[in-house]
Amino acid sequence: MKKKHASPKLKQRAYMESKRWNAAEWVENWDSRYPAHTAERREYVRNIASKVAEEIGYTPTFETFGWPREKYAATFPLGHHPAEETVGYVAGTLYAFRKDTPVWVHNVSEGIIVAGSHFPDVLGYQIVSETHRYNLEISPTYSGLYRELLGLLDQRFGNNRDRHSVAIKQELAGQFVLPVESEPPKPEVKKPEPKPSAPSIEPTPLEEQRSYGLGTFGITRTSHAATHEI
Repeated sequence: MKKKHASPKLKQRAYMESKRWNAAEWVENWDSRYPAHTAERREYVRNIASKVAEEIGYTPTFETFGWPREKYAATFPLGHHPAEETVGYVAGTLYAFRKDTPVWVHNVSEGIIVAGSHFPDVLGYQIVSETHRYNLEISPTYSGLYRELLGLLDQRFGNNRDRHSVAIKQELAGQFVLPVESEPPKPEVKKPEPKPSAPSIEPTPLEEQRSYGLGTFGITRTSHAATHEI
């Protein structure tokens, strides 16, 4: 007799548990296996990015690679903004946790993958530090999603005691401080070495003597000849 499940959701969960994928297999095949979920995630993240770009006053000014600028900006509203990836992680991760089905939050042999994309337990330090670095909470849309996600991550992974869980706890307590990045050392400017000057040529004793009409022993040939004529 086949085991009956109380709901299609539980049936799907049981199937997923019976077929445990590793992370690489799950991520590489997620888009093709769940195209509707992929499109849904992409559209949600794009809408959030568009609102965040508007609220922080960001206008894409980047190479469109042949696309009409309006179409490219609508597709990538935070294109080339340094926090584009962070906004995508926050929006996509929270969306998956809200869905909370085995497709969206999936157990693999190495841990948990959300939205067919990444491990959520190693996001903490990046999203907290980048949020501070680029002052992303000036966007009400981002701030609301970010704070909700922090609570979920702390609830699920707060006992990991790594830098990600620590950063999240510090942020929730209002104690996170972005480390000051030291400036790279300036290259040492070497002074040009002075060019060697031409050596002064001092006359030798013999030449000095000849310049004064003296021979090798202090007598010139002329004076010697004159002595014999006297």
